[in-house]
Amino acid sequence: MTSLARAAFVRAVSNDHRGLVSRADAERILEGALTDITTSDAPQAAFDNAARYVSASRSLLGTDAHASATLNTFSGAGASAVLARLEALTGQTQLPQVVEKAFADLVEYDELGVTGPISLSNVQGNATAGFSFDYKVGDTSGQAFAAKFDGAWILSPIKLTAADVDAATNAMRNYFDSYWVTDLRSDWGLSDAEIDDMRAAITVDGFVWPANPDPIGIADSYPVALSFNNPTGSDHGFWAGYNPATGDSDAGDFN
Repeated sequence: MTSLARAAFVRAVSNDHRGLVSRADAERILEGALTDITTSDAPQAAFDNAARYVSASRSLLGTDAHASATLNTFSGAGASAVLARLEALTGQTQLPQVVEKAFADLVEYDELGVTGPISLSNVQGNATAGFSFDYKVGDTSGQAFAAKFDGAWILSPIKLTAADVDAATNAMRNYFDSYWVTDLRSDWGLSDAEIDDMRAAITVDGFVWPANPDPIGIADSYPVALSFNNPTGSDHGFWAGYNPATGDSDAGDFN
């Protein structure tokens, strides 16, 4: 089947004497790329092929910001199209490829405490509400959950809610205010605005799985134990815990 993304790209570079990709070109390239995916029997391969032309188009953009913004939507829209097409072809809910890779990384970095071939099954949910799925790693079986918080997919052995993550995040930011802000002002000379930006950038980046506990023992005391991005530039790790049953929370760092 002819690639519509390729056809739109060829048209874009030939309809302008400078070879630039315009707003209309970008829209046609995106539409062609998504159509390639949603009509393919191998949607991931179609995504990978279309991505080549989207990437090439980015290098030929002029000054129209809308054209750039249009092409930048391909990654998310294309990934969603792949899932939708796979589900239509198989009749089964599919995990986003990024989640499958994240789970493989957990196994590789020994977050689960087991190694071996990975098999994922019984996927339920969606990209908005999150997913649950069964896994088998070697001879070990279990269930895992995946949900997006602060723009990042977080894998966990328990189902996390937005309230869980918000409570742990608040605990981490309160710790930052209590133990970091004074030094950031006096020793680093940072302004209040710069400190506010750092505080906002403290976002969750992972769940503390039981097989690989945090060095400050947060996971020993709280059922929800999360690691956080440390935006200060130091190599201190940030962790916070939360107990949904009691509302208790705590946070700390370690170098």
